[in-house]
Amino acid sequence: MSLTSTGIQAALAQSTGEVFIELLTISLDDATETFRIARNTENVTSNGNTFTGCAFEMDLPNDDGESISSIRLRVDNVDRFLTEAVRTYSEGTVLFEVVLASDPDNLQAGPFNFVIDEAVIDSETVEFRLTIESLLSAPAARHKFTPGKFPALFK
Repeated sequence: MSLTSTGIQAALAQSTGEVFIELLTISLDDATETFRIARNTENVTSNGNTFTGCAFEMDLPNDDGESISSIRLRVDNVDRFLTEAVRTYSEGTVLFEVVLASDPDNLQAGPFNFVIDEAVIDSETVEFRLTIESLLSAPAARHKFTPGKFPALFK
């Protein structure tokens, strides 16, 4: 998704009243709810969903071309709303989007989908290691070539 004309003007202006807000949607397979977080001091409603205002930061990976890159996401764990769900999850995803505060229903960037590889909880933060589902680790064929399924290959 590309920037809207308002987003472009805000990004290129020397000063602006527009604020870009980053939104996270964290889905854990064992959780009964989806966690929606906005990097903001107040809650944000975007496309009918309420995102809880909460501090978080993302560390983007180095682009060395040698390894599969991962992103570090740290979410403040002040009210511990994620703690119990993270302790019991086995799989999860994170959706990252950027909107303008003045127009939260139109995306300026995203959606970007990530897979949660690891989660660590401490007294102050919940830290996730995120990756993009790699095509390098995906199977090349839908079926495995076994003697039971393809006997002619093994004669």
